Amino acid sequence: MATLAVTPGLQSATGTNFVLALAHFAEHQASFTSRLGTLRQLMADCSQCIGEKKGEIDEGLPFRGMVVCPEYFFADFVSGRREPLNEQQKDLVQASLLKLSAEYPKILLIPGTIFYIKNVVRPQESAKKMIKSGKHAGERIGELKTTDRKEKAVHAMHTALSTGSSSSNDWVRETTTSDKVLGGKQVLSMNDKYRALRDGKATTYCRNRSYLLLGGAQIGRYDKQADFRESTANTPDEMIFIPGTQNQIPEVAGLKFGIEICFDHGNGVLKNRGVPVHFQIVVSDWVNTDASNCSLVPGGYFIHASTNAGETKLYWNGTTGVTDLTDTNNYKVRIRHAKSGEKEIRFFLLSLPGPVVVAKKKGLLGKMFS
Repeated sequence: MATLAVTPGLQSATGTNFVLALAHFAEHQASFTSRLGTLRQLMADCSQCIGEKKGEIDEGLPFRGMVVCPEYFFADFVSGRREPLNEQQKDLVQASLLKLSAEYPKILLIPGTIFYIKNVVRPQESAKKMIKSGKHAGERIGELKTTDRKEKAVHAMHTALSTGSSSSNDWVRETTTSDKVLGGKQVLSMNDKYRALRDGKATTYCRNRSYLLLGGAQIGRYDKQADFRESTANTPDEMIFIPGTQNQIPEVAGLKFGIEICFDHGNGVLKNRGVPVHFQIVVSDWVNTDASNCSLVPGGYFIHASTNAGETKLYWNGTTGVTDLTDTNNYKVRIRHAKSGEKEIRFFLLSLPGPVVVAKKKGLLGKMFS
């Protein structure tokens, strides 16, 4: 391993820069094909920006670009109502994203989230593990899964219930849903969900998940923790939402990434974890950007991709504190800005916010920890 020094500041004269493509999309009704095509074009545009700035971006960096999209970028929308993808659709999306990542191996991709539903009883077509890298990435040809889905889901909900007991949100602790309303929709309590799974009343559950993809491989993932109307079901015997319970902080070449999905940021999930990161990534539909919930190392970036254009933000933890770089003219970091209808993309040239560990062996991206 070799460590590549990074020049402090927003742009580096030594080539340790990268291009950030920060996306705002509000097209909830777009088809999967349309969304994948939009993402493919975004990757191509980011690659073009990298080419235009190749004299300022070292070829040996673990990634030379980053693309970040909003929450629910891959979900089903029926008559304006958000619905989860089924397991087969989720596998298709995941496989397509892995292949797209392989086409642009030097761009780190955070494609918003995939909102999907699973049966409590594992179907035969999901019996094997999915390959997460290499030429068979996205194919379910791995080892047979041996875990029981119901037991795993009950354990996850029990963990969420235990850790949620100290939450500032009363609805986490309550046992009824009669007065627990978020955004005009009743939200089932942790206790309701736990009992429904434990007693076998729940037959399906959903997750809202974000991935970090680089070089055609999955290098990290994060499951949304805070339930904000994730499930449109009204009773525990219908589809329920299971929150993430792991403190997933992937590390790429020595750089720490912390992801929050929408309501997680409003609850300060990453900040409360107490682990400052180089990149704090928020994807939402939508939540207010709260600078007080930033958890950044000096020089770190807060990146928020939202379906709300006004909340799509880039902050930098600079020498004078957290600074909004989104549209400022005081720092010459934005290199391109494109807006069309409900799409708005900003491209920035930024310096990597910490020393970079460069692997001598091809394909070694860094370690994972939690």
